Amino acid sequence: MLDSAKRSLYVSMQDAVKSKSYIDSISISYNNEVLFQYGNKVSREDGVFEEQASAMGGKAFWTQAYELAYQENESDQHYVISYIRAFMDVSKFNHVIGMQRISVKEEEIAQAYMALVSDNGSEAFIVDEQGYILSSPNPEIICSRLQEVYPGMEDVLYQEEGVLKTKGDPSDLLVVYQNIEGTRWKLIQMIPNRVILASSKSLFLFMLLAILLLIIFSIIFSKIENRTIIQPVYQLSRELSKVRDGNFDIHFSAVSRDEIGYLTENCEEMLRRIKELIDKVYVSQIREKESAYKALEAQINPHFLYNVLDSIHWAAVKQKDWEVSDRIEALSGLFRHVLNQGDSITTVAAELRYLQNYLYLLKNKFAGRIQICVDVEEAYLNCRIVKLVLQPLVENAIQHGLSEKDGTGNISVWAQRKEKDLYLHVEDDGVGADEEKIRHMIYDRESGKEGAFALKNIHDRIQMQFGREYGLTFESMVNVGTVVTVKIPYRTEGEQADEIDDRG
Repeated sequence: MLDSAKRSLYVSMQDAVKSKSYIDSISISYNNEVLFQYGNKVSREDGVFEEQASAMGGKAFWTQAYELAYQENESDQHYVISYIRAFMDVSKFNHVIGMQRISVKEEEIAQAYMALVSDNGSEAFIVDEQGYILSSPNPEIICSRLQEVYPGMEDVLYQEEGVLKTKGDPSDLLVVYQNIEGTRWKLIQMIPNRVILASSKSLFLFMLLAILLLIIFSIIFSKIENRTIIQPVYQLSRELSKVRDGNFDIHFSAVSRDEIGYLTENCEEMLRRIKELIDKVYVSQIREKESAYKALEAQINPHFLYNVLDSIHWAAVKQKDWEVSDRIEALSGLFRHVLNQGDSITTVAAELRYLQNYLYLLKNKFAGRIQICVDVEEAYLNCRIVKLVLQPLVENAIQHGLSEKDGTGNISVWAQRKEKDLYLHVEDDGVGADEEKIRHMIYDRESGKEGAFALKNIHDRIQMQFGREYGLTFESMVNVGTVVTVKIPYRTEGEQADEIDDRG
């Protein structure tokens, strides 16, 4: 069983030394006699730290740097730092039954901070709490006291960390020190001031170069910004200022393909469309004035004819020729409705009166062949409508729907209201027509030169007055009949006046 314990202990030591390259050797001894050891072997322990280990009562401690007397390779001597702990007999007070030693290669410790040492004169080393140098790239100062090698640096032993300025040879030194965690050691680095000044100079040159590059790039970016942003915006602003003087003929010579370029293109397109709209409105106003002037000229003859018809009417009354009088009065009513004091808007009642006068004048021509029924509620008579709508629809029904029909034909004029709109229907039972063809003639902007000119004219006038959602709808079946529906907004004369006041 004892041999098994020895083998287990030996394997543990072997694993520890092989896994940690910085471990020099491990041993367990009693009265300086080595019981177990692994790594670099010694014949016997020198007993230098046995008294200190006994005094520590089983607590572990780190030794100063020293050299071991190896059993083999005696020429290969090097410094080690050992971690020592005494095994105490629990049954006897302060009785040591063995001692454990784990030795670490000093040169391996030095490798951990070798990056702090350079060829420019910087030095680094480790000291213990008593001021002994434990590790240094310079083996000559190992085991020496700090104050002996570097006089005036004793103050670093009494503070955990800090910076100390001291005099050195050949220049002043900056000393940086700090405790190593888990130990009572201190890592000390000494840097000549000339190195720091050289680093500061390099940093200054680097900052100066960075500032110069920043200035150069700022100038370059400023020129790029001036060419790609400021100048295009200034040109855009300068050209747009011409719009205040009424000049819309603006063209930008060069347009970039960035956001400013897109803005410039959109502005140019917007001004082009504004100019087109202004030209259209201007031309429209001129045409409107010309139309008003021509209408004023055209009213001279209708007024003259109206006055002549009125005088003929009274002459017929005087002669008691009542039929002629009624016909002249109906014809005068037609003229009166057409003139309508220059207003294109009238009422449904006026449109029906105009239709009745028209039918009265035609009663002899179609006597007995056409029956016309008008059924419009009194509530709808005051609704406003574009003048000359119902009569052309009835005339169209007579000419194209009933004139070619054998026997008696019927025409119905009736109205219905749906929510805020009024629908006026003109329905006949004539020969009908090609529904799709007529619809194309009504709704196509380029058509209107064929038989559906009257329908298209009415449809366009209603839309110009009330909007695109209003106008005519056409439904027809061959040999069955036709229905033309007029859709207008339900607005009375009072409501129209309120709208005018609101707009004012």
